[in-house]
Amino acid sequence: MDEDQILMTITHMQTFVVAMAFVIFYLVVRKDKYFKKWLPVFVFLFIGGIVSSLKDFIIEANLIANLINAITVVFLFAVTYREYKGTFKAGNDRSINLKVAAVPFTAIAFDPIIFGLEIFIISLCFYSGYMLIKIYKKYRRPTHLFFCFAIIIAAFSVVVSIFTDFGFLPRVFGPGVTFVFYTVLVTSGVVAYVEIRMEKQKATLGSITLAMKNVLEAGSNASINTANMAAELASSANEVNAANVEISSITGELTDNASIQLEKLTMIDEKANELNHLYNDVLISAESIRGIMDIINHISGQTNLLALNASIEAGRA
Repeated sequence: MDEDQILMTITHMQTFVVAMAFVIFYLVVRKDKYFKKWLPVFVFLFIGGIVSSLKDFIIEANLIANLINAITVVFLFAVTYREYKGTFKAGNDRSINLKVAAVPFTAIAFDPIIFGLEIFIISLCFYSGYMLIKIYKKYRRPTHLFFCFAIIIAAFSVVVSIFTDFGFLPRVFGPGVTFVFYTVLVTSGVVAYVEIRMEKQKATLGSITLAMKNVLEAGSNASINTANMAAELASSANEVNAANVEISSITGELTDNASIQLEKLTMIDEKANELNHLYNDVLISAESIRGIMDIINHISGQTNLLALNASIEAGRA
């Protein structure tokens, strides 16, 4: 197999790998809409890979592919810069992944336009790498780490493309590095997908933890309320006990008063009996006096009769 066939095989493999990266990242976008802004990058890469694989049918396939890659780089840089500015200027706390602002170029014969684009891409790589490293240091996300690897490989791929243009390296070396870059992109997509799942699980665990915290707080509040109720019941029991003591004291006083009143009623009853006996004695005495009065009246009547008779006799005389 000659060098051209090897290059064509590697190009087809690159197209297949970038297609896999596009599919995986599309699934990532469906899971998290935040990644939607990065989806056109994979679309451009996929189109560039297809154009590169059609170099036998399109004369300027490599030039067109490199132009598409340049557009992709500019787009990536713009999105990365907006993300960097939003993270460190506006203070937004974004914990979502970033893409690299670099895309490898296909090595062709030296062309001033391509060489200028390659120098431009290397400049963007350095600046994008600087921003991405700062973002990685802030969030320490696994996906950020893979994108750091990707940008390093992409910059290395552009450097290899320049050396290949000048004939210092074999042409097959550049596509090999590009293939590694696309493989890292596939891996980064898988890592992003796994990270989204982990974030959802983390959110679920956070919800469960919050629910458990609420349950514990509710239990603590219930315990406090129970303790307060127990204290109130104890206070109420003390009040009831004091009331019972007071009632017992009042009951004792009422019992004593009842005893005193009973004694007084007994004395009144005795006095009433004595008065009854006295009344009977008075009645008996009254009857006796009445009998005496009857006798006196009778004697008086006899005396009056005798006086009358004496008067009559005196009149006769």
